[in-house]
Amino acid sequence: MFKVKTLLLFTFLIVTIVLLAFLSWHYFSLKEKHSLLINEFSRIKHELESLNRSYIILLEKYTHLHADFNKLSMEYKILEEKYKRLLKDYTNLLSEYDFLAEKYSALMEDYQELLRAFNEPLSYEEIPTIEELTYWLSFEDNTDKIAYSYPNFICGDFAFMLALHAKLKHWDMGVVAIIGYDEQHKPFAHVFNAIICKEGLVYVEPQTDDVWWYKNHEEITRGKWYRYPSKGNIYVEEYIIILRYD
Repeated sequence: MFKVKTLLLFTFLIVTIVLLAFLSWHYFSLKEKHSLLINEFSRIKHELESLNRSYIILLEKYTHLHADFNKLSMEYKILEEKYKRLLKDYTNLLSEYDFLAEKYSALMEDYQELLRAFNEPLSYEEIPTIEELTYWLSFEDNTDKIAYSYPNFICGDFAFMLALHAKLKHWDMGVVAIIGYDEQHKPFAHVFNAIICKEGLVYVEPQTDDVWWYKNHEEITRGKWYRYPSKGNIYVEEYIIILRYD
């Protein structure tokens, strides 16, 4: 009986020692793992803090970059609008330049023609019909559109201007003047134009484009009454041919 108890006690002792050894090993193993976990936790915590700081820095940079991007976008839109306006202004100016260049070219051609007409005699003469004359006065010549300005541009200036323009058509238009008085005996003096058309001699009022003629297309002579357009009857004391029309 004693041996059995001793054996059981010994067995229990052995089991206890083995169990204590196992528990001790397991404890130290857990402790080691715990230390490793603490180190890993510290490492991860440190990396997390580092990442968090980096995130804050990147977020700040992103915020600044986003603000700069929005600012640049607004500036780009403003510049784009300015560019469009400038392009429109440039296109308009280019069109206006082309238009003015074309007008300048036409004006220069007219100037050269007027210069030749002023300085050179007719190289050849064409005789218009009355219909051609009235059409030209109404739709092509603009002498009557010039404003009357005493003493800078008066009846004589109108007449010489019209004669010069007619010369560009190779028409031999003259300038004449009459001196006399009206039915109320008020003095009358005026300068106008005369031209021989295919139908005969006609007179032209350069300020109004009126065209008229007298019986049988006769020429005005001194000592007679003549009806002048919009002026009534005029007694002619002097009829002066300033620029010949034959």
